[in-house]
Amino acid sequence: DGRSVAARGSVTGPGQKAPLRYEVIWDLATRRPTAERALAALPKVDSVTTDGRTAVAYEVTTRPAGPAEAKAGFPGEYTTDLRAFDGLTGRLLMTIRVPDQFTYHYAVSPDGQTVATVSGRRGAVPAHPMATLNVRLWEVRTGRERAVVSLKAPGHYDPFAIAFSADGRLMAVSRTAGRIEVIDLATGRELVSRTGYESPSYRVAFRPDGRRLASGHLDGTIVMWDVPAPPTVAAMAEALEAAWADLASENAGRAYSATWTLTSSPAAAVTLLGGRLKPADPAVIDRVRTQVATLDSKSFQAREAAAAELANLAGTADAVLRDMARGKLSAEQSARLQRLLDGPAVVRSPEDLRTLRAIETLERISTPEAIALLKELAAGPAGLRPAREARAALDRLADRPAPPRK
Repeated sequence: DGRSVAARGSVTGPGQKAPLRYEVIWDLATRRPTAERALAALPKVDSVTTDGRTAVAYEVTTRPAGPAEAKAGFPGEYTTDLRAFDGLTGRLLMTIRVPDQFTYHYAVSPDGQTVATVSGRRGAVPAHPMATLNVRLWEVRTGRERAVVSLKAPGHYDPFAIAFSADGRLMAVSRTAGRIEVIDLATGRELVSRTGYESPSYRVAFRPDGRRLASGHLDGTIVMWDVPAPPTVAAMAEALEAAWADLASENAGRAYSATWTLTSSPAAAVTLLGGRLKPADPAVIDRVRTQVATLDSKSFQAREAAAAELANLAGTADAVLRDMARGKLSAEQSARLQRLLDGPAVVRSPEDLRTLRAIETLERISTPEAIALLKELAAGPAGLRPAREARAALDRLADRPAPPRK
């Protein structure tokens, strides 16, 4: 949104054996830092949402090839760790390790709720090392896998770039020999593939309505491709009821499918969600304050129980915890709070997950009725994540370009 700037760096002082690595975020209006933290390493940031609220960084570690592998012509193995951060506060949101040998690319969805990776495992022949090539989708609020889509001909068409459509429904993958595939993430199937321009494409981008795709090629050419509308089949009432239940599931894949089931029937979904969703309960903030106070109890058991309760609330009430951490606390309270804030802001409550996934769905639907419901949810307590995410969804919808004239 142009209101903040972030920087990472390192400095080595006199007598220091290792550099001090750090991150600072400044408010551009006041020119004052709003967040500062030390880093164990300097991760590489390569994907940020347009609104600046979610940034994804990666770190790669290498395992050298063993004697037999080297003799066969295989390289070593690369392990990729991804971390998603709140771009405004620097708060760690998610950390994952991609379960494949090689990770080529990653991207974050426009709403900041999904990270996509393209990764694979090698085959038995060095000339065609990739036996499998997968697009994996990860839920930022839980760090769990939402879906896996296997790409065709993995050993022959290496991926060069990936991109989400504005509504998060489609993903474009550009590959060698000018091949471009568009995947419908609601079904996990290829919607269309395009060939005919053989210069490699290192960048792809959708038009805001998703009906056209631009590919930028090594020879300096930009090619525009038509993209058909993905099929839409309205869900029956029973399926919508099942989707409502699945929104609270620990299984991120089942919950992800539920969001698309609801999206397929916009009017019915908004009616269902409007009758069941409520703004976040302000009593949660009082619970957080009570448990923070208990962290200073003389009883070890009471302190442990309070820490466990706060761990369950941290993903939803992280802003409240940050505010309290800046207040007057005992050493015990401060240390325990800092441990919570240094870890990922994972949402654990099934009901909170249901609400946040419903907000994600309402942003996709984006009808006037869906926007009205988002406004109701945004009126909840500012320190709790549901209200914050509803407001962010409204901001993104307000900034979304109007569809092109036909």
